[in-house]
Amino acid sequence: APGSRDVGGIRDLDQRTLSVDPGDKAAVEKALRALIDADATRFGIASADLKLHHLVHHRLGGLEGLADIHQAIFKQTRDGLPVKGAELRFTLKTLQGKPTIVSQNGRLFPQLDVDTRTTLPEDVIEGKLAERLGSSPQSDAAALRPAGEQIVYARGAWRRVRLYESRSA
Repeated sequence: APGSRDVGGIRDLDQRTLSVDPGDKAAVEKALRALIDADATRFGIASADLKLHHLVHHRLGGLEGLADIHQAIFKQTRDGLPVKGAELRFTLKTLQGKPTIVSQNGRLFPQLDVDTRTTLPEDVIEGKLAERLGSSPQSDAAALRPAGEQIVYARGAWRRVRLYESRSA
């Protein structure tokens, strides 16, 4: 998709120590968000456009030569909708009692141009589903259930899409 920005990788590795308690997940998240907001050149988006998807603290203390590890995954959003394929990952190790970033990578879309407010009426969506699946909207509606919404790049443009799952085998 156009406008993507790869973040991180081997050439972009700079270890940064966060001045927070490594056992306080909320403080680690807040410090990572502050780092993102302070470096608009690298990340291209505000931390407000990232939803925390996963933050795990693996406690390895006491095992010789191993440091505790944090893994944080943020998913990019626009107006509360997830952007398909857009995420930012951090791996941190607790070194000298402080969480230190040892890797960061991801793909973000800073120049995302999408209308998230306009949606098709339900009857139009049902008609398009029937056309796509080759059957009547009534039988398709019974076989499909909503599976959320997201922003995807399709047919040359960013679009807000509604996803469905099939109930049939």
